[in-house]
Amino acid sequence: MPATAEYDVFLSHAWADGARPQEIKAALEAAGLRVWYDADEINDFASITRAVTEGLAQSKALLAYYSRTYPLRRACQWELTAAFLAAQTEGDPRRRVLVINPEKGADHIHPIELRDAKFRNAPKNDNEMRDLAEAIRKQVAAIDGPLADIRPLIAPNWYGMTPVGSTRFVGRLKEMWEIHSLLANCGRMTRECYARATEAQQ
Repeated sequence: MPATAEYDVFLSHAWADGARPQEIKAALEAAGLRVWYDADEINDFASITRAVTEGLAQSKALLAYYSRTYPLRRACQWELTAAFLAAQTEGDPRRRVLVINPEKGADHIHPIELRDAKFRNAPKNDNEMRDLAEAIRKQVAAIDGPLADIRPLIAPNWYGMTPVGSTRFVGRLKEMWEIHSLLANCGRMTRECYARATEAQQ
């Protein structure tokens, strides 16, 4: 039996996007949803806080307020990547990773699977805000268990030599997601081909 999620939605946003994400949080709560929301800015040079990690782990879905600023923030990158990889392990990641796009275009949204999904545009008035909250309520109502039930959201422990890395790196996001999508598609195609070959031999 799946564990009970503490939150319905983890609202991921860039602090620079102002009050709009907080207004969305209020609309979601008015629709009866339990929302994890971090009102404090996480500096790009700071570590991801334990509260953020636990909040995401205990949420059914991640809702990204995907502005052009969003992919430039390291904390946002971590939240989206952790949720997307967990959801992809379960199946279609778009079931648990939802996007609100406040921009006119969609070329800033990565990975491409999220761009191809039916993302919602940022609401322009109270009616659109209520419609958005209701659509998200229906989406998460069909989801059982938190993201942590699918796979751990924390990095594994390293022993021996400390891995090389930088907490300041936020570039090449587009290229890294493109590689991930290609590898994921290749893996799926390989599994499908193997399944067909096995069926043919029977």
